[in-house]
Amino acid sequence: MGRIECSIDVNAPVAICYAIWSDFESFPRFMKHVESVQPQGEPNVWRWKVNGPMGKPVTWDAKVDSLQPNKAVSWHSVRDSEVDNSGAVTFKALGPDRTHVTAVISYETPAGGLGEMVAAIFSNPDHMVKDDLNSFKELAESGVYAREPVGVGSSSNAAYSSDRTINEREPVGVASGYSSGIGATDYPNVP
Repeated sequence: MGRIECSIDVNAPVAICYAIWSDFESFPRFMKHVESVQPQGEPNVWRWKVNGPMGKPVTWDAKVDSLQPNKAVSWHSVRDSEVDNSGAVTFKALGPDRTHVTAVISYETPAGGLGEMVAAIFSNPDHMVKDDLNSFKELAESGVYAREPVGVGSSSNAAYSSDRTINEREPVGVASGYSSGIGATDYPNVP
């Protein structure tokens, strides 16, 4: 089983960082390979569709285990999914307008032809996650994100509703700053 852990410091309030990461349908805005993340019939289950090699999509369902406002988001793929994975994203306020964000993802590559497709998508998973975190940082720091959380278990099975402006400041820009340093014991429900 593979495991990726990457962190980045973001010049945005923890509430904005958490809001973006718990709005699953917005993931294609900052995750290059993700085509869509859509709610399914079961509570807190989301179907992921990613761009695979030669234009063939790969899909799987994941269940949200926990949404801890301004602290953590965690999930795991459901039984019989094409891609077996779990993970968590945690948030630590470093000040009123600065947040440390850590993504921890565990995955199992399936056997056969599907496994080859998944391996091609995730050929360099550390680089992919770092790119996604940089894109997330750019989005969070831009001040354009405008959604309000409603939480896991809402009747619409969506994590967000009602657009509104949260942050009017000018973009700060993208800077690097990766680190690692959380473990499974640091946050409940983190794999």
